[in-house]
Amino acid sequence: MTALALSSTQAPRRSRAVRVAVALLSVWLLTLGLLYVGGYRPLVVHSASMAPAVDSGDLVITRAVAPGAVAVGDIVSFHDRTREGRLITHRVTELHHERRGVAFVTRGDVNTAAERWSGDSGARVGKLALRIPLAGYALIWLTRPAIILALLAIVLTLLASAVLAARATRHARRGVVRAMLAGLASAAGIVSVPIMLGATEGAFSAVADNPANTFQAAASFCATAPRTLNATADTYVDQNAPNTNHGSDAEMQVVSATGQNSRVLVRFALPVAPVDPHCPMTSAVLRLNKFVLGSSGRTLHAKRATASWVELTATWNNQPITTDVDLAAAPSGTNEVDFNVTAQVASMYAGTNNGFLVRDSVENGLGATQAYSTREGGNPSTLIITYG
Repeated sequence: MTALALSSTQAPRRSRAVRVAVALLSVWLLTLGLLYVGGYRPLVVHSASMAPAVDSGDLVITRAVAPGAVAVGDIVSFHDRTREGRLITHRVTELHHERRGVAFVTRGDVNTAAERWSGDSGARVGKLALRIPLAGYALIWLTRPAIILALLAIVLTLLASAVLAARATRHARRGVVRAMLAGLASAAGIVSVPIMLGATEGAFSAVADNPANTFQAAASFCATAPRTLNATADTYVDQNAPNTNHGSDAEMQVVSATGQNSRVLVRFALPVAPVDPHCPMTSAVLRLNKFVLGSSGRTLHAKRATASWVELTATWNNQPITTDVDLAAAPSGTNEVDFNVTAQVASMYAGTNNGFLVRDSVENGLGATQAYSTREGGNPSTLIITYG
């Protein structure tokens, strides 16, 4: 009698426990399903580049949002093709709204280098919604094969015990069904953890892309390489020989001497400007390369020519007029001399390209001379244009 009474009291308790287990695990699986449908993704952080805001071992939940919903200062996750497609979680430091989408600059809080990436307006980016410190370590632990097998073994043991107990009751079939449901729900809950984190690990290792983070990263907004152009025309004009052309000489001179000043003329064929809005010209440097040692301690001016000239007919008397707008100055030296002519080149793109005139900032001096190589001299002047 005592054994039967004990069995009759244990059975309802087991039945209630089974119902509670089924309910809890069903809620767990339903919650996971709703999170995925809603665009939420759990990610385990594998580095400290965002510490202390987001640290290694944290569990973060990202929410898929449109690019327009991201603001400077937000923490986002994206696939970086420059790092073998790994999923990167960094802070937005810049963003640029464009006709087709948004371009981002992101950086880890403890990093000095930044990433530049962009995506179409129809794409989605993972925006940080929740951070759970150190929870990632626990979830990674649960994905180990030995732990999964151990948990499944425990579930099978409890399932067998529940089935045997249920068969001793008056409602054996119902009890067995409940025990089976509880076992299946428990197994599904255990297996859901590595499946859930498998997407995260896949994103880190480029095995499987996370659908909520479809932006693709690039090394930079601009893929256009710097251009180094050689002069297509160069010569100098000499006040001492005002009607003489020097277009075929191996050198060209800048001279400051009373009644004997000389000025350099140089022109380049500009490349077609990139149409990519990410690729504006960021700098243009005019470089004159030495022919012989020159005088140091002088200041030279590079001006934009506003009238045309011809290499083989240019003389002092017919030299082109120039403008002092965006004048570039540089110190003379014993080697090459560089001028920042970014603004002048931009004006050439907007108007007419007549090249540059280079002269001493103070003419009619005591004979200071700079000699530079022409195309015929074998070391022509260059124009270095960079984009980005």
